[in-house]
Amino acid sequence: MSRPLPALTGNDHPLAFVVLAHGEWSTLVDLVDVLAADPHDTVVIHLDRKIDWRKRQAIAKRFDRRGNVIVFSAVRCKWGGISLIDATLQALHRLKLSGRRFQYASLLIGVDYPLKPLSELRGFLSAHEGAEFIEAKNFYTERWIRTGIYAERFEYWFPFARSGLLSRPFKVWYHLVKLLDFRRLTLTGFVGYSGSQWWTLSRDAVAWILTNPASADLRHRMKFTFVSDEMYFQTLVMSSPFADEVAYHNLRHIEWLPRGTPYSFQLGDFDRLASSPQFFCRKVIKRQNPDLVERMRMDLLTAPPTPHDGVTDSIGARQAEETIP
Repeated sequence: MSRPLPALTGNDHPLAFVVLAHGEWSTLVDLVDVLAADPHDTVVIHLDRKIDWRKRQAIAKRFDRRGNVIVFSAVRCKWGGISLIDATLQALHRLKLSGRRFQYASLLIGVDYPLKPLSELRGFLSAHEGAEFIEAKNFYTERWIRTGIYAERFEYWFPFARSGLLSRPFKVWYHLVKLLDFRRLTLTGFVGYSGSQWWTLSRDAVAWILTNPASADLRHRMKFTFVSDEMYFQTLVMSSPFADEVAYHNLRHIEWLPRGTPYSFQLGDFDRLASSPQFFCRKVIKRQNPDLVERMRMDLLTAPPTPHDGVTDSIGARQAEETIP
């Protein structure tokens, strides 16, 4: 049976959004226009520093009149490396320094898009205050990815950020460290967890991440791990006082292709997205599918509230795990 969600505004329950932007600026603009519509909410955008400075300057100028949007560029992001963690942590520090109120913070990417009005997300989070929405799979008892290397991601040393899993240098290095059994130091005090990079965490959990010495310690130990953005926050939160409140999913509708990359949604996928119990989807490329973005904006973001049984019935401290596609 569905439960009505409280009708809240940003003044009642302010939200924060950290957006990592690496390109696809048209999608980013539409996304931020939705996220920043309520002046009580906050959007912090990190623009990948490897993007041409003129493009970064133009996108920053696009939002310079919005008092609730913070745009900065500090880190050259490389897939597979610690730079994605650094960009996220720096964005959270900017959020903290802004002094703006928020009850929950969500980590997004510039090609995400909401599936429901933010009023519904606000009501949902208010109704489940204290839950932490992050995928977290124990490396040794569960498997998050279908294929490829898994626990080896943090067991072995990967002292570079690669540009391709199938590249010859990576293959040579991986087989060499396996042959020599060249393992890193164990994560003493931590248990390794993994999951999707994206999450929605409470204000208290974010404050703990930014102030507890465990954060810097784990970041140092994960500097030479492989795809640390799918391990760092999962391992950290599961080693924190908030572990018992983890809801084990991240409120995102993501469909993975066999090769391990996210599917890019098309207009023909609209009905499937509209029926999803999740609050965001990844990924949507507006320049390829402008009609999809427009239909989502008109039909989903202005729609009356929908039931959330598929999500809300499983929220709570370490309840039986529910897999949401």
